[in-house]
Amino acid sequence: MKKLSVKITGVPKKVHLYTLVDGQMIKLKKNQFGAYEGEFETEKENVAVEVFRSLELLGKLWWLYSLITFIVSVLGIFEPWYDRKCIALECKYVVSLKETSEIKINLKPLSKEGKAVDVESDSEVMEVNNAFYIDKKAKLRWRLMLAFKIIIWIVAIILAIYFIAINI
Repeated sequence: MKKLSVKITGVPKKVHLYTLVDGQMIKLKKNQFGAYEGEFETEKENVAVEVFRSLELLGKLWWLYSLITFIVSVLGIFEPWYDRKCIALECKYVVSLKETSEIKINLKPLSKEGKAVDVESDSEVMEVNNAFYIDKKAKLRWRLMLAFKIIIWIVAIILAIYFIAINI
């Protein structure tokens, strides 16, 4: 049985990453230094390691979740943070395994384009994909959500003025 140790460093607080090894989600635990660590065991000689960021606005029911949180959060005052830049990252590597192998993935600061991570490993690593990009679908949905919120706030202000004027 071959063992792969995965370590991811440099992850900002509000960024949630998903890590797959051979198509299986592995659970990473945060250590005392802020890095995420996990292990994977397999009989294969080579495994595909994928790290990606999935934005909430790309989900199937994004509009329902957004609407519910907007209403529950008192018209968006206490609403969760959305990434207005809609920067996604997608990295895929093929790692040749030894009995025990280690791969360390260092996340670079979020940017509109360019390489997303630096990889260090004691095994042979082949890069398939390593990039930041702006997700246009999420960006459009963020703009639609912002326009909806502005319209709701304008209507709420007009209604407040109207009800205050009636009582005077």
